[in-house]
Parts: sequence; structure tokens; C-alpha cells
Amino acid sequence: MRKHLGAAALFVVLAVAMTWPLARCVDRCVTDPGDPYINTWILDWDWYAAFHQPLALFQANAFYPAQYSLAFSENLFGIAILTFPLRAAGATPLTTYNLMMLAGFAFAGFAAYLLGFQLTRSWLAGIAAGVCYAYLP
Repeated sequence: MRKHLGAAALFVVLAVAMTWPLARCVDRCVTDPGDPYINTWILDWDWYAAFHQPLALFQANAFYPAQYSLAFSENLFGIAILTFPLRAAGATPLTTYNLMMLAGFAFAGFAAYLLGFQLTRSWLAGIAAGVCYAYLP
């Protein structure tokens, strides 16, 4: 168990290091000028629609007069549910997106570590699997 906690901490540190300087300015930076903006908007729309018009989730406020415009892209609702506590605590849409980005890298690496460890019973093989899966292109 102690090894697994150490590995989890390692993957959190690696997520911060591999995406630096994102962690330094998590409330105002994006990794690139493309997908982060639309994905932040989608997550924010999911938050809004879930609490204001849950039966009209796909009636997003884009591409007027088109209907069901959220269906033109991914709806990210599974990730949005994980962001609801952050949003309820007052985090901005960009902050929640960036925290989910960092968490995604850390959890992906840790899951690959667990798989590698389960298959080989080697901590080092698990770490190698996690690093290769999460941080190498």
C-alpha cells in the first residue's frame, strides 16, 4: 500500500512537471489556443444546464438557431460531473478545466502503474508503464 501511495504522489508530481507552467497559473493559462477553450465552454455549459435545464442539456447556447448544438461536439458530461464539487466551491471554469487536465495525466499514469504492477509484481515495471503511458507521445 505504501508503494502505491508513493507511486500516486510521483504521478501527481510528474503531471505538474510535464505540463509546467500550467500549475503555476492554473486559473488563467491554457496549454494551447485550440481545444482548451471549447472544452472549458462545454464543461461550463454542462454545469449550467445540469442545474438550470437538465432536460435540455444538448440545447447549448451555440450556433443559433441550430437545435441540440452540444451534439456537434463531445458533451464531456462524465468529466463535468467530476468538476461539479469544484464549481460549487467557487472555482472558475478555466481552473476546473486545468485541474481536470492535470488529474487526467496523473490518474492515467497511476492506472497504468497499477496494471504494470499487477502483471509483473514489480514496482519499477509499474512506474515505467505509467510514465510511458501517460507522458510519452
